[in-house]
Amino acid sequence: MRLEVKVSPSLTLQLMNSTSSSCVELLCSLQGLEPQRVNFTWIRAAQLLHHYNSSNMSSFLKLCKPNWTDGDTLTCRALYPINDILYMKNITLPSNSGSPVHFIVTGTLLGLLIGAALFIEVYYQCHIACHGQSTADGNDTS
Repeated sequence: MRLEVKVSPSLTLQLMNSTSSSCVELLCSLQGLEPQRVNFTWIRAAQLLHHYNSSNMSSFLKLCKPNWTDGDTLTCRALYPINDILYMKNITLPSNSGSPVHFIVTGTLLGLLIGAALFIEVYYQCHIACHGQSTADGNDTS
């Protein structure tokens, strides 16, 4: 007696952990079919991408800025040669607005803005105190 388990074919598209915040790495895998040389293509903004690595049943894409932006949608297409069925999967790239770098830059700029405002206020108060007193009564003490 032989037990045979059939799995429906599926295409998975995963956003991998990247070592750089300016790059994204994606893995597209076709599963549930007899291993064959699958024809993978990647699309971004209706344009074919050409720099990716593929093996029989999976394809790996690495994009670094400026070749992608937050919120871009990428499509992986896999054409299985035995039955010429085209599988497609989309993924929308997340926004990095919550990244630590974003918070550091925003905090630094806000700190500089507050510091500049305080400096201007102190300078103005000193200027009024030093020059305003001598001219307030009309007598110039210098």
